Amino acid sequence: MKHWVALLALLSQVACAADSAAGAPQEVAGRTSQELADSGSWHIEHEYLGGDRHRLHLQLNRLHTGDDGNARVLVRRWAENRLRAQGDAGYEMLRYEEGVRSGWFVGRRYAEAELRFYRSAAFGSF
Repeated sequence: MKHWVALLALLSQVACAADSAAGAPQEVAGRTSQELADSGSWHIEHEYLGGDRHRLHLQLNRLHTGDDGNARVLVRRWAENRLRAQGDAGYEMLRYEEGVRSGWFVGRRYAEAELRFYRSAAFGSF
């Protein structure tokens, strides 16, 4: 049993090194990493696109238990938290995409969402 745990840990590290060597997406200028406290097995990155547009990049951890279908809930929760914090009137989801990126050993689920926030024309911000 100890051998299997050590093998899984080694494969995970080798796969991460292989992804970075193969040109996997790295941190981009203008993109900040923001983890939600209860995001579970998802890594969330926020990118500000200018104006009132934002893009979220979510990637499922390699070793996880559950949370496969939780990405859309996390996007909605992030947007509602931002609405309350910034005082915007609402938001609309311009684009949402889910998929699996294949890697060396296993694929990784991902989700990308593009959101636009808007203020109330009659009342301004809340």
